[in-house]
Amino acid sequence: MSIKKLKTMYYIYLLDTFHSGYYPDGETDQLVKNAKDYFELEHRLDTTIDYYMTSVLEPTHFGTHRFKWKVRRIVLAALFLLTDYCWLQRIIWYKSSIWMWQFDKNNIKNSDMVHWWLTFKHVTNTDAVSS
Repeated sequence: MSIKKLKTMYYIYLLDTFHSGYYPDGETDQLVKNAKDYFELEHRLDTTIDYYMTSVLEPTHFGTHRFKWKVRRIVLAALFLLTDYCWLQRIIWYKSSIWMWQFDKNNIKNSDMVHWWLTFKHVTNTDAVSS
């Protein structure tokens, strides 16, 4: 396995644990596939450059954190050490700029992550079980 692939797996893991989300590694249409029984994709717009530029122009949005230890943060970090199983990952997240690793700043279309703006239309599926 290459160093680039290991680095990608590392930051995807931190993104997953920090944001409690799902950052697919190479599966760009997972949401569309999951929604197909109830929704039909009407429009797709790649807004990755906008997402990237938000962090460039406003670094505290996600891109770069200014993290200084203060008494309150030390107390909270100690409490979270006891209650948060992702404590170490969150400290690493705050102390680094891993958020920006997902973007290829030289060629945004070559980024590991793609930020889609998706518009769906509801479809009636008689086979689906109603909840």
